[in-house]
Amino acid sequence: MIAISDHELLSIWEAAQTAHPIARPAMLLRAAGEHDAPEQLPIGARDRKILALRERWFGRAFESIAACPQCRAAVEMTFETPAATEPGTLPQPWRLPNTVDLLAASTCRDAAEARALLATRCSGETALSDDAIDAIAAAMEQADPDGDLRVSLTCADCGTTWDAQFDPALHLWRELETTVQRVFAEVDALARAYGWSESEVLAMPAARRAIYLRMVTE
Repeated sequence: MIAISDHELLSIWEAAQTAHPIARPAMLLRAAGEHDAPEQLPIGARDRKILALRERWFGRAFESIAACPQCRAAVEMTFETPAATEPGTLPQPWRLPNTVDLLAASTCRDAAEARALLATRCSGETALSDDAIDAIAAAMEQADPDGDLRVSLTCADCGTTWDAQFDPALHLWRELETTVQRVFAEVDALARAYGWSESEVLAMPAARRAIYLRMVTE
């Protein structure tokens, strides 16, 4: 795990906070300098870069909560970065959907229209039948398994077992927002106590800042 400064995290958060939720994963990668055109990456490749970025910032271990689909009990999710899955191939000139495609599909009236739009955009074919759309969707799913990451869970209350969807970009964004709120609270406390500016607080080594915070809060 490589430490990143609070100043850098604030800059990345500020750049990505106003982005459309669908575009935010690509925006995070761009703001962090991970890729020049992340919105053009297939979703699985994009999410793998998100996972690598998250591992450098916060480590491999994940902790989250999922709701049991049967009894709605809260189930703890504790796991490490999922291993990459070998991608398949697509017939030419088909391609895998990217962030730009998902943004286009987000304006559709319903899931069926969005599915048809993605199939058309990524296959280059028009006037597709329902069977053709199903075939294209199945081929894309096999070719990009990391585009839909899942975690196997079992409910302790009712015993239901299921594969919960895991969105690495959403998880990273929530962690980033939690960290940013912690930094804002620290800056606020030290600014009120000592009159220091945000830049002065952020430039302070973490260990020294922690000592001042204890003096202010204890």
